Amino acid sequence: MTISIVSSGDGTTGSIQLNGTSVSTFTNSGMPFMRNILINGDMRINQRVVTIAAAANGTYGPDRWKKVDAGNMTQIVESGNFKPSTIYTLSGTNVTTQQITSPASGHWTLPNMSITATKVQLEEGSIATPFELRPIGLELIMCQRYYEKSYNDAEAPGTITSAGGYHMTVGAATPWPSTATVQFRVVKRISPTITTYNPFAANSAWGDEGRNQDFSSNISLVNDSSMRIYPAPEIPSTTRHLHIHWVANAEI
Repeated sequence: MTISIVSSGDGTTGSIQLNGTSVSTFTNSGMPFMRNILINGDMRINQRVVTIAAAANGTYGPDRWKKVDAGNMTQIVESGNFKPSTIYTLSGTNVTTQQITSPASGHWTLPNMSITATKVQLEEGSIATPFELRPIGLELIMCQRYYEKSYNDAEAPGTITSAGGYHMTVGAATPWPSTATVQFRVVKRISPTITTYNPFAANSAWGDEGRNQDFSSNISLVNDSSMRIYPAPEIPSTTRHLHIHWVANAEI
């Protein structure tokens, strides 16, 4: 009598065989960490506070998910996050499980998926495994490589609030600081595009708390890890409490 254990090629399933005949099957629950190369596959992170259904075509809703048309969305996987010319399995809720081959070079735009899809997974090999639920803090950090805001998590960019924004206090007869450096929480994919928002009005200027006065914003020396942001030069006659919000966008 011969007893043997036969594993699948990727090690996720196998069978116990008696004299060459399978008598039992098993699944290996010790699945590798970070096997899902998609980011925010379950749409938990939504820094823009825009659903994919409400997003305009060609723009992003929940982090990393781009609206294609009224019924479809996609994710573009950054070059370097996948093995070129390799078979991967795409799966998820409201997703047709399928094997697709990664491109030989460049970024990878996935096939269109329904805007109702969730728990979307893309993993190397030909077998779809259960959705990988990563710690939410880690998922947010991965999203911030492509998009980061100064607002609190639940607040959409453009919200009238000073909470979470950049604040500068300047005393009377004191020149503005020449520059103020903002260090991004996460190094970006590329030097991002910066958009600024007034916390007290619907414009892009610095707002002076309690004085209903705005000062134009200046941005310089933007790189993948920081930028300089400062108001138009002035020597104030009274103490100023200046606030501004910003978004750094490095999406593909």
